Amino acid sequence: MVTVLDKLTSKDFALATLLSQLQGNFEAKAAVRTSEVEAQFGQQLGSIEVEKRPWERVQEKAGEASSQFADVVGRVKNIRSSLDGMISRIVKAEQVSTGDTNWAGYAAVFDSLLAGFVNLAEDGTAPNLLGVAEPKLTYEISPTGATTSVQGAHLGSDYYIVDSEGKWWVPDRDARNLKRYDEFPDMPANEAGAFENGLQLDSLVGDAITFTVGPDTGSPTQYTGTIFRDDLQVVDSWFYDGLETQDGRDRAIAALNAAKEAVDLELTRYEVTQSVAIFYEQRAIQTLEGLTKESNDLLIEQAIEIQKAQDELTRQFTAATNSITLAISQQVNYTELFAPFINERFSAAFIDLTA
Repeated sequence: MVTVLDKLTSKDFALATLLSQLQGNFEAKAAVRTSEVEAQFGQQLGSIEVEKRPWERVQEKAGEASSQFADVVGRVKNIRSSLDGMISRIVKAEQVSTGDTNWAGYAAVFDSLLAGFVNLAEDGTAPNLLGVAEPKLTYEISPTGATTSVQGAHLGSDYYIVDSEGKWWVPDRDARNLKRYDEFPDMPANEAGAFENGLQLDSLVGDAITFTVGPDTGSPTQYTGTIFRDDLQVVDSWFYDGLETQDGRDRAIAALNAAKEAVDLELTRYEVTQSVAIFYEQRAIQTLEGLTKESNDLLIEQAIEIQKAQDELTRQFTAATNSITLAISQQVNYTELFAPFINERFSAAFIDLTA
């Protein structure tokens, strides 16, 4: 055994040099073989990554659409609940059997619920499918870039009246009145009728309307014109006689039931569109899971191949170092023994000279 106190011979130096060369050669071969295996699997792994990208985009866009539709479905359900609440207020008022019915109070709640569901329709994440603009929502459904679109539908309840002089009458639900405009919306006139006791419906034939502003004042003013009703076509309580007459209540309930039918159709449509978006999102997720598994399997196979190569090179290196010991004892020619492992001419000549 050689210690730090022993004098090194030329043969010891040659042996150390040879072992160093063998170690470097082994490490170089291991690196080359690892690169070869990685290159062998790299093309397949790269192809999988390329294939995954468009599916990741489909998952993202379909997921965003699914979330959007979930929000829309929730708001449509709330709108329907508001319509039910308006009907229940009318029914409850009709069931009062003692004392004077507070029609003004029921009418105020009716108007509040109407304003509430109109706001629900208008307040939504862009693109707001329930808003007055009625936009489309388009999203990707395929890695080829194919898309599908869902058309929005306004679920508010707007109306306005154009009188015989061409002036517009537009509801202000915050102020709870019907306001006249010389030119809408930039030139408001100095005239308005409050929903409570300030407006009276005189007649309605089709869309031809006659109404009075300030019916209980000393100077009531009657107007004729045409009413334009959009979307769910529910009007504020004054249009239904402040809910005080049976005819007014019947017309209100008829309008609300018609609105509920329209809302139910839209609810079904959006529930279906949500299910479709979820389908495309889940299909993308499952495809990506399959591609990820395929990629992971290849990575495992690659690791096994690299380990096999390293094990084989380790076996060769061990055999070579063992042969050194045997060669020393038998004084064989190193150059011939280690020719398969050493390519440098200088090292080979050096080993031959010192053997």
